Amino acid sequence: EQVFHHRVDLGDRELQEQYLRVIPQPPVVMDLGTMQRKAVNQRYRDVRGLVADLHCTVDNALAYNASSSPIYKLAKKLRSECLALVRSFLCEVTPLITAATRSHSRSTTSATTPATTPAGADPPRADT
Repeated sequence: EQVFHHRVDLGDRELQEQYLRVIPQPPVVMDLGTMQRKAVNQRYRDVRGLVADLHCTVDNALAYNASSSPIYKLAKKLRSECLALVRSFLCEVTPLITAATRSHSRSTTSATTPATTPAGADPPRADT
């Protein structure tokens, strides 16, 4: 079973009461499966939303579970490894985005910038 892949099942009344005593109100129950669906459906505007959901998932696990529990330790590892992946991705993709933006900006500027007439030359005629 994948620990963080599914939402916490709050169907059991006792578990629900216990969980809601620990997790901040209003509870935001987030999991990796939901994050995956949001990513596939392009519901994240940028990487900040994805990272916020990751923090929510991990923060809830850390708040609810004892620091000696396997789930607590897995949650800390999940955050560390996922943030490392995000950093690595951003380091690789940022230069590509910057280069593409510069290239697009140059092509747009040259296409929309009016041609200048050299000093002393007659400007082009409109009827030619």
